[in-house]
Formats: sequence, C-alpha cells, structure tokens
Amino acid sequence: MKKKKYAIILICLLVIAIAIIAINIRIPKRISINQNISELSVTRGKDGVIQKIGDCDKIAGMINGIHVRTYSVVSILKGDASRTGWEYYLSYKDSDGKHKSIVISQSNIEYNGKSYTVEDTDMITDIINELAAVYSEYDSKKIKFALEDLKNIIIKSNITSKKVTIDGKTLDDCIERLSKDNMPEKAKPDTERTLYKITFNYNDGTSEEILVYFGDVLMYKGKYYEACGNLCDVITENMN
Repeated sequence: MKKKKYAIILICLLVIAIAIIAINIRIPKRISINQNISELSVTRGKDGVIQKIGDCDKIAGMINGIHVRTYSVVSILKGDASRTGWEYYLSYKDSDGKHKSIVISQSNIEYNGKSYTVEDTDMITDIINELAAVYSEYDSKKIKFALEDLKNIIIKSNITSKKVTIDGKTLDDCIERLSKDNMPEKAKPDTERTLYKITFNYNDGTSEEILVYFGDVLMYKGKYYEACGNLCDVITENMN
C-alpha cells in the first residue's frame, strides 16, 4: 500500500512539474515577411500620424527574420501581452494581394494577430530608428503659436459674425493649452472658406492673425497647417 501511495504521489508531483513547465514555456519563432510587399504605410503610436513608405524592400528586409518568442500561458493570464503598448503600426499589401499588418514596440511585436516578445533588441531598435526617420521631415515642418506676452485673443466667426475676447484667467488657461499644440504643415486647401478669424494681440501693440478654414486647415504666418485639437477646443468652448 505504501509503495502504491508513494507512486501516486510521485505521479502527481510529475504532473505538477510538467504543468508548471508547460505554462511557463516560451516558444521561439522568427518573423517571416515577404520581400515583394507594396502599399506600405506606418502609423505613429503617440499621435496617430500616418506616413507612406516608398522603400518597402528596406523595411521588409529589416523585419524579416527577427527572432521572437511567444508569451507564456502565465504571462497571457497576467495580461502582459495586452499591456505592451505600441510605437509603430505597419500596414502593407502582401504578394498574394492580402492586406496585413505588424505592430512594433521596443520589446514586443504583434504579427498575424499574435503578440511576441522580441529577442533581437538591437534589430528592433534599428527598425524603430528607421521608422522614426520617416517622420523627421514631417516633424521639422511643425510649428507652435507665438504665445509669449499675449494681451488677449479675439475669435470672430465668419458665419455668425459673433466675436469673443479672451483675457484674464481664461487667457492663461488658453495659453497653457495652446502651447501643447504642434501643428504639422499642410497643402493649401482647395477652397479657402474661412470659418474663424483669430487675432493674437500682444502687450507691445503688435498682433498676429490666424484664419481657420473648413476642413480643419488654418493659415498662420503665411503657411497652411493642420488645426490641432487644443485650438479647436478653445474655439468651440468660447464660441458656443
């Protein structure tokens, strides 16, 4: 009886050991991406800006063959795979005509709908740097409003002729919010139909004018830019 009892205990311990190993195992894989892809675009995680990539072969070549590992059962149950965040989302058309995507971060890749941890940290860093370079020209054309020494802001609706002057504590709040806007340059709109005219009046007597057009495009300092969220919010809150 004792031998039978010990045998049962041994089997139970063996099953437990196998189960522990199984739920912690991480299977190695390699990312395989076809070199003949097309229509490659990248979305940046921090602001959702999309850019097209002309040199598909270079990016595909850098991604192809990256060593990754699956998440263990324990990690999945803990939710580690869903807490990784992402830096870049790549979308492309494969050689078979199907649209596919790869999500990239410093320590994680989502490929074919599954999340993997990255083993080749140097390679993934090179890829992230390459994708960041895609945005260098875009970022260099961003501009901020000149908000120092503001006396007031006047917003006038071109549709209703309503005019609002922002000053005092409300102005301080607007300055703080508008300082966070980075406006990317845009092409001239097809129709320059003005929605609002915004005037920045400074304490030294000078002023600057901003024209906001239909389609969330504005003109500032003689160039066209995307109307960012904080500016749109300031207009909406003060004109409604």
